[in-house]
Amino acid sequence: MAFIAESITTFYDPQQDRLNLLFVNKEKKQLIGEMVRRLLKNLLTHLPEWLTLLHHSNSLPQTAEQLWHIHHLHHQVSQQSVAVTYDKVRPHEQFESFLIDTIHFAKAHRNTEDPKIRLAFVNAAKTIEVVFILTPSQLHKLLGEILKQVKTWDIHNPWEEKTTYPVLSAPKREILH
Repeated sequence: MAFIAESITTFYDPQQDRLNLLFVNKEKKQLIGEMVRRLLKNLLTHLPEWLTLLHHSNSLPQTAEQLWHIHHLHHQVSQQSVAVTYDKVRPHEQFESFLIDTIHFAKAHRNTEDPKIRLAFVNAAKTIEVVFILTPSQLHKLLGEILKQVKTWDIHNPWEEKTTYPVLSAPKREILH
C-alpha cells in the first residue's frame, strides 16, 4: 500500500550529504525519504523532456530553443507564483526513513484542464512507495526549492539562464588560457 503524501518539506543533511524529503499524510504521519546527488542529477537530465511531452503532446512542433525558453519562463513564473511555507525541521524528532531509489513520474488520470503529475518515491526493495500529486507549477517550485538546498552539489539547473562563452580563434601554435 502506498503512503499518500499531502505535503513535502525539504531539508539538506550536510553530515550525510543527502537531501531529505519529509512526507506528511492526511493523518499527520511522517516519513523521510533520503535522496542522493546521483539520483537528483539523473532526474534533472530527463525531467525537462518529460515535461515537454506533458505540455505539448498535441501542439505544433517547436524548436528545442523555443521549448527551452517556454520552460524557462514557466519555471521562473512558478518560482514566484507558487506559495510555500518555510519552517524548521526539528532534528531531535525521530522519523521513519528510507533511501529513495527511484522516482516515477506519471500524468495523473484526472480530466481537468490543468494537468496533474503523480510522483512516486520508491525504495530499492519496492517495499515503500510514497505518492504525491501536484501540478506542473508546483513541481517546478519544488525543484527550485530543492536546488536552493543543494547548491553546493555540482548540479545544473536545466531551467537557468543559458550561458554563452566567447570564442577566440587563433593560429594553431598559440596557446590560449
